Amino acid sequence: MALAPACAGDDGSSGTSGSSASSEGTGSTSGDPSSEAGTDSDASTSAGTSTSGSTTSAGSTSEGSTSAGSTSEGSTSEGSTSEGSTTETTTDTEGAECDPVPVPPPSYEPAYACFPLPDGLSSCEECGEEDCLLGKLNEVITGDPFFCSATGLIVLCGPDPKAKEGECCYHAAHLGVVCEGRPLRVDGEVRAAAVVRRDGWSRGGPWGLDVGALDVKTRAALAAAWAEDAAMEHASIAGFARLILELMREGAPAGLIMEAQAALGDEVEHARACFAIAGALAGAAQGPGALSLAGVSLGEGEGARAGLVALAVETVIEGCVGETLAAALARVAAVEARSPAVRDLLEKIGEDEARHAALAWKIVGWAIEQGGAAVKGAVKEALAAALARPPQARAVPSDIVAAGGEASWRAWGRLSAAAEAATIREAMRAVIGPCAAALLGEATATERAVARPDRRDMSLRAAV
Repeated sequence: MALAPACAGDDGSSGTSGSSASSEGTGSTSGDPSSEAGTDSDASTSAGTSTSGSTTSAGSTSEGSTSAGSTSEGSTSEGSTSEGSTTETTTDTEGAECDPVPVPPPSYEPAYACFPLPDGLSSCEECGEEDCLLGKLNEVITGDPFFCSATGLIVLCGPDPKAKEGECCYHAAHLGVVCEGRPLRVDGEVRAAAVVRRDGWSRGGPWGLDVGALDVKTRAALAAAWAEDAAMEHASIAGFARLILELMREGAPAGLIMEAQAALGDEVEHARACFAIAGALAGAAQGPGALSLAGVSLGEGEGARAGLVALAVETVIEGCVGETLAAALARVAAVEARSPAVRDLLEKIGEDEARHAALAWKIVGWAIEQGGAAVKGAVKEALAAALARPPQARAVPSDIVAAGGEASWRAWGRLSAAAEAATIREAMRAVIGPCAAALLGEATATERAVARPDRRDMSLRAAV
């Protein structure tokens, strides 16, 4: 499937002010480098809740760095990037005591993360950085490695010799967390309501879903996957509600607020439909429990411009990247879905998320116009980090693989790990990269044309 972006405003610019409209592998993490090693923190995950590093705000840009709009395959070194350029910030992790703890690069969020010593290893040092360590740290920091990825994740030092026996603890840093779609984050934590048995959230049929041919394990795994999707769609409602308030705080034009309000309504319908499919697979109506809003803030930062920087960076991570990926993945999943109802839903979600992604690019463009160099520098750094280290693909549950149920998995709108990884790579290359270059004014004439194939169509389009 070839992907083509349409991330520009009606006037040909990227968003102007007149725009209209989580046991094994689970550990603990703390943004405080002085956290006591091995101490369980509130960031450990529980049912219906996942944790992530907090979104960073304004950051400095590196002179001579690669354009955020260019693909940086093979350009990273030691797992660290800044503005798409190579940065030597990862230290020797062989038994380093982290005394003192290295200072993260500008705009990086520190994280102290611990995970159980992997099976088959006799020491933490045997957990190699590329094939083990970064994956384990990403799992702990995000709390949901299937939906989220810590952008620009680097290891500062470790393992910490003061950690509890059987635990591997490291000081790390990242530029924020990228998730599929727009999650609700509170103090860096990706928050969602628990899924419970209840009426009132399943969209009515007729769905015509035939679950009789599925074996028990496959059906249970599919029910859990669709329930998790539903919970994330439900959390996105709150995410858009907060976005609307932040736009109002910054004096955004009516067109952007109206589009954000329409997107909120889309997420309600997505959640209802996903809960309906999850309920059909589980054999009982499902819906969200109470969503805790404790600690929710609008992230003003210090001063009005700090708030605008935070809004822009959050929108890059959650909208420009997260919703672009959600659109692409839904459309690819629809191709192999065998149930007409599931296929139609995925196509609809793909269309809606593409429109939400286009809105995100417009919001960021408007923020850059309002905030100038400080906003543009932070946006450039966030885009470069996202392009350098895309989110990881979600693995198919081991029960599905063991039972030979991967065909059923795909038929019910779920992607294989290989298909998801390929879709993410293509979306980053063909959509996010060109849109980033166009937004930052660093695109060639050809790249600008690719980023605006049709000004009348504001959605991200895909052609099979």
